[in-house]
Amino acid sequence: MKKKITRFLCGLMLLSTFAGCSSSGSHKWTLVEIPGYELGNEDTSSLSEQATTTVRFHYSRNDTGYSNWSLWCWDKSGTSGRFEFTHYDEFGVWGDVKLEDVQGENPTTELGFLIAIDPGGSWQAKDYESDRFVVINPTTPGGIQHVYLLSGVEKQYLNKESTKMHTINNSMI
Repeated sequence: MKKKITRFLCGLMLLSTFAGCSSSGSHKWTLVEIPGYELGNEDTSSLSEQATTTVRFHYSRNDTGYSNWSLWCWDKSGTSGRFEFTHYDEFGVWGDVKLEDVQGENPTTELGFLIAIDPGGSWQAKDYESDRFVVINPTTPGGIQHVYLLSGVEKQYLNKESTKMHTINNSMI
């Protein structure tokens, strides 16, 4: 009898876990003002396809502590630069990297990046330990390629909706 009750309770717990992790769109993004950043309208979906000139990095932290975090980007030629997150929306903060600012003589096809606390040019901490790379699409709506990043997560996402699966998968562990 104890085994049956234990199995029943385990089954209920498992069922409640899956029921609570539905991806039916019940998650709502909430816009919270982030001091020091400008509210941005970053929807480029209705823009025509153009040669990609900009990578827009979207960054979300659970603790919403964005102060002093910035991007460091480079191309294969070694040309690099530091870029600020300048805007916020319901996902977190975002900033643009113009490819012309980090490419050598040849067009950039892959962009290396990291996110770090970087006051005054000396890294105090990295958000993710390893360097990451994004392959540049030849064309994108409005010439802007979007990359969505979650703090401490290696994976890059193509849109904010796909980041929900990371949250769902982690809640099942």
